[in-house]
Amino acid sequence: MASDTFRVAVIGMGFGARVQMPVFRDHPQCAVTAVCSGSLERAKAAAVQFAVPYFTDDYRECVKRADVDLVSIVTPPPLHKPIALAALRAGKDVLCEKPFALNATEARSMCSAARRSKRAGMLDHEFRYIPARLRAKSLVDDGWPGDVERIVITEATTWMHPTSTLRHAWQSRARDGGGVLGALGSHYIDYCRWLDGDVREVKATLQTRVKKRARPDGAPANVDADDNFSVSMEMASGALATIDLTATANASYSSIFISGSKGALLVRDDAEIFGLRAGREPVLVTAPARFPRRLANAGHRLIGPFYTLVNEMLDHLAGKPSSVPTFEDGLKVQEVLDAARRAARTGRAVRLGGARRRS
Repeated sequence: MASDTFRVAVIGMGFGARVQMPVFRDHPQCAVTAVCSGSLERAKAAAVQFAVPYFTDDYRECVKRADVDLVSIVTPPPLHKPIALAALRAGKDVLCEKPFALNATEARSMCSAARRSKRAGMLDHEFRYIPARLRAKSLVDDGWPGDVERIVITEATTWMHPTSTLRHAWQSRARDGGGVLGALGSHYIDYCRWLDGDVREVKATLQTRVKKRARPDGAPANVDADDNFSVSMEMASGALATIDLTATANASYSSIFISGSKGALLVRDDAEIFGLRAGREPVLVTAPARFPRRLANAGHRLIGPFYTLVNEMLDHLAGKPSSVPTFEDGLKVQEVLDAARRAARTGRAVRLGGARRRS
């Protein structure tokens, strides 16, 4: 193994095995040296599949290993804090899945631990690096639409439809960080912040339309996590951002509309970008990928974007300019998630402190 290879332990063999392991295996600067799962059988199967020398069901032992530089946490949210704290205490850098934590209090403790340890804490908002979203971000940065005034995001997905294959697990339990607001809404909140800075005020409505789901054994169980939401945010810049999402639809569609003082951008189904100006025909904008072409058809649609995130992560760890989301970004998103849940409970807008305009 080359001396400049970054050695990674992946903890969690769901999304971790489907997306992260293939990328870390194929990336020329990375190698997976340890895998961990709550199921020893799943850990062993992943180790065999990806030729990883060590596997375990004990994250405490995994994060202490001398052949690990970075710990990637791809577990359900209740385990994010304990694993992150253990990894930071062991002197490892950390990449954590979203939702970052169960609440902002947990998120702040994780940020504090990263600062004390002087290790990097980063967040896996790989949706930033979907080519169309990344291209729209670069156009905003270049000033093509002018000052951002309005962001309107709409998504319909069949993920939580009553006839889907989703089974009752942590995603169905609010106390475990379940719900589509944290699962998908967190990505869109992060994207709005990336485009236009901090959030100043939040209003929200959350719904649970599918009240029961089958457990893996087929028995029905109650669901209390949200599967539909509408969140309205006033940004520190004064722009308004709205995210409307249904995960119980019987068809899929998404759009991101960014309206500015000079024009607008429309990202449709994360595949096409249109530039819009008054009195002119829409212009189709290209969105070049920032990952190897062979990854574009590698199976899971997030393999390519995650590859780009890994590149940004490695730049960050090398002290170079980077757009990789950090624990501080995760805290800011978590504060918005908490505010949205509070606003939905009370029916009142929730004001956030310390909001800063985009520089």
